[in-house]
Amino acid sequence: MDNPNSGNNNDYTIRIVDLIWYILSKWRSIVISMLIFALTVAALGYCMNVKTNKSMRTREYYIQRLNESSEHSQEEIEKLDVLARIISRHNELVEGQNQYFQSSILAHMDWMNVVTATSSYRVDLNTKADIAELYILADAFSSRLNSEEFLADAAEKLGTEPKYLDELFSTRYVIPQPSSSVDNSNGFKTVIIYLSVKGMDREFCDKVLAEGDRMVDQISGELSSSVTENTASYIRTVFNTVRDKSIRDAQQEEEKSYNAQVTQVNNLLSGLTKAEKQYVEAIAKLSEEQSEEPVQFINRLAIIKYFVVGLILGGFAGAAFHAAMYVLGNAVRNPFALEDMHGVRTYLREADIGKRRWPDGIIYKARYNQDKVFESGNLFEILGAELSAQAKKEGLKKILVTGTELAEEDEELIDGLRAFMAGNGVEVISGKDIMYSQELIEASEDADAAVVMERAGHSNYHKVQKEMEFMKFHKLPVLAGIMTVE
Repeated sequence: MDNPNSGNNNDYTIRIVDLIWYILSKWRSIVISMLIFALTVAALGYCMNVKTNKSMRTREYYIQRLNESSEHSQEEIEKLDVLARIISRHNELVEGQNQYFQSSILAHMDWMNVVTATSSYRVDLNTKADIAELYILADAFSSRLNSEEFLADAAEKLGTEPKYLDELFSTRYVIPQPSSSVDNSNGFKTVIIYLSVKGMDREFCDKVLAEGDRMVDQISGELSSSVTENTASYIRTVFNTVRDKSIRDAQQEEEKSYNAQVTQVNNLLSGLTKAEKQYVEAIAKLSEEQSEEPVQFINRLAIIKYFVVGLILGGFAGAAFHAAMYVLGNAVRNPFALEDMHGVRTYLREADIGKRRWPDGIIYKARYNQDKVFESGNLFEILGAELSAQAKKEGLKKILVTGTELAEEDEELIDGLRAFMAGNGVEVISGKDIMYSQELIEASEDADAAVVMERAGHSNYHKVQKEMEFMKFHKLPVLAGIMTVE
C-alpha cells in the first residue's frame, strides 16, 4: 500500500470503527429487517410445528413408539386401545371432579359452621279459590324459583355457576288449612313460600335471598296478569349457624367418588410395561371418533424461540447488507478520508439537518465524541484565520474552493469564508467539479492554493480521487479539507 500522505494513494482504507458506526446509523432498516426475519421464521416454525404434530400425534406414531420397546401383535394393540378408551372416560370424570373441588361452594364449606337463612313470603289470592288452584299457584312459584333463569341471575351476581348454587338453594311451600292461624275461613286464599339457602357466611345468604325477593315480586306480578290476582308480601328471614351433616356427607361422597376413579385408573394401568402405559395414556387423550386424526397443539415457547432466532438472523442480515454497501459502494464513508489518503488536514462540519431524534442524536454524539465537529458559523472564522496566516506566510493571493458535492449550505460557508478572506487581501473563487467546468479551470489558473469540500456518505470516492489528482497535476497545493458529516 502506498504512503497515505504521498498524494498518490489509490487504495481505499476501510476503518472498522467507521464501519461499525455506519452500521449503527442504519438502525431503522436493521430493525425492519429483524422484524421481517422474525415474523418469517416464526411463521415457518409454526408450519413446521403443525406438520410435526400431524406426523407425530397419531395412533400410528404411538404404535411405532410402542413397538420400539417390544413387538406387539394387532390383537394386543386393540386390547390396549380398548383400555385407553376406558381410561379416557375415567379421566373425564376425574377432571370434572377436579373442577368441582375448585369451583364448588359446598366443597369449601365447614360443615360444623354452616350459615342457614330462610325467608318466608305470604301470597294471598284476591278471590276465594279451591285447593287445586292454590296448588297450581304454589307450584308456579316453586318452579320459577328453582328455574335456570333464577339460578343463573343469582350465580352471576355471586361469581359462581348455577349448578353450584343449586346445591345450596331450595324452596318449599305450605297451604295453611282453614283452621290455622292464617285466615282461610272463607275458603283457601293463602300460600306460604319458603326460600332457604346455605352458605359460608351471612353475606352470601343475603345476596341469594335478595335475588329471591326480587323473583317473588316478579312472579306475583306475572301471575296476577295471566292466571289469578294475588298479593305477595315478605314475612321475615331467620338466620342460624348449625352443624350440617348433609354437607359433610356430600363432601365425603365427592371425595370418595374421586378417589375411586383415580384408583380405578391406577388399577387399569397396573401390570402394563412402561411403554404400554405411555401408549395407553397417549391414546386416552385422543377421542374415540378422532383416534386416527392428529391432535394439533401449538408449542408457544417454540414459536417464541423461532421469533427470537428470526430477530437475531434479521439483525445479522441487515448489518451484513450495510457492511457490504459500505465496502462495495463508491461513496466516501470515512470522514477523514482526505487526511488518511492524501495528507490533507481535515475539518469536520456538522450538516444542517435540524435536531436529531433519539437514538440518532446519541449515535451521532458517541460517534464524534473525540473529534471536533464545527458549525458553519464557527468554521469559516477558524478556517479563515488559518488560511490568512498561511497566505501572509507564503504570499497567497488567490484560493480556490471546490468539491464534487457542493450543496446550498456549502455555498453559504464559502460566502462567509470569501468575505473573511477579502479583509485580508485574499481572493476566494469557488465552483463545483473543477475537472468538468472549463470556466472554473480558467478561473483557477492563477490560484495559489485550494480548499476541498466534500460530504461523507455522498461524495463519490473515485471523483474525489480524480479531483485530488487534478490538484497534484496542476501543482495546486490543498491547504485544508472540509468534510460535512450527518
